[in-house]
Amino acid sequence: MFNMNACKYYNYIVYRAQQDSEHRQWLKQTYNVYYELHHILPKSLGGLDTNENLVMLTLREHFICHLLLAKMYPDGTIEHDKMMCAILYLSNRMCKNAQLCMNSRSYETIRHKALQCLKTRIAGKQQGQLNSCYGTSWYTNAYDGSNGKFKSDPGFPWYKGRHLFRGESNILCSYKQTYAKSHPNVVFNATKPHVIRKTSMKRLTLVENKKQETYALWNKFHQGSYDTIKSFERDAGLSEQGIRYLFKRYIPRFITDMKNNHHGHYGSNVALVDCFN
Repeated sequence: MFNMNACKYYNYIVYRAQQDSEHRQWLKQTYNVYYELHHILPKSLGGLDTNENLVMLTLREHFICHLLLAKMYPDGTIEHDKMMCAILYLSNRMCKNAQLCMNSRSYETIRHKALQCLKTRIAGKQQGQLNSCYGTSWYTNAYDGSNGKFKSDPGFPWYKGRHLFRGESNILCSYKQTYAKSHPNVVFNATKPHVIRKTSMKRLTLVENKKQETYALWNKFHQGSYDTIKSFERDAGLSEQGIRYLFKRYIPRFITDMKNNHHGHYGSNVALVDCFN
């Protein structure tokens, strides 16, 4: 049954604030007096953000108005549940900012009723197939350790389970054995097994491209007739130091040959074409 007494007091507070709107506006602009905008018909009940539906209230008036709105509607109605949730939000915000003093008993009563309303509204809507997480599973990203929910297996680098790489696990060992050869750029931290070097896919692509360019440069050098790397500078478009740097970084065979080369000169050799390791 609709509470007429609560409605009467609510209308009186709103009417008095509307009549005093110009004076309150002047106080706000001149003396920076704090007021809050209140929806006469709450937005959750179909109210609009129009001037006719907005009124300036003090903190105390605003809180009392929401209490009266909750009392207007009978317990168990959807309107009453919405108003109780609004009171809970308002009381949390005001207490957090120290704008409103509320004793523990009043806060306990408001919070208990609001949570009970939330349980009533949610019950039956988040059960079984109606649950938004129904059929989903947690997966862990092997690159950065992030977690996500998916309805189907997203594939590499995601592994089923949450926080899998916080310790040395069977899945981590399996990952090392399975992908160590096919993904050499994914490096596991030995001191912290769950931490994997955060190498972006863009960087991996750039490294792979640079490696292929170095292979082509290596083949071009050995297919020619160069006595030294210095003589290869013009055709390569790089300095001798730059060429040596690329060969040392991407071609292990070059480091081995230089160690065995005692006279210090390194020239072309057709037999080394496509021999990188």
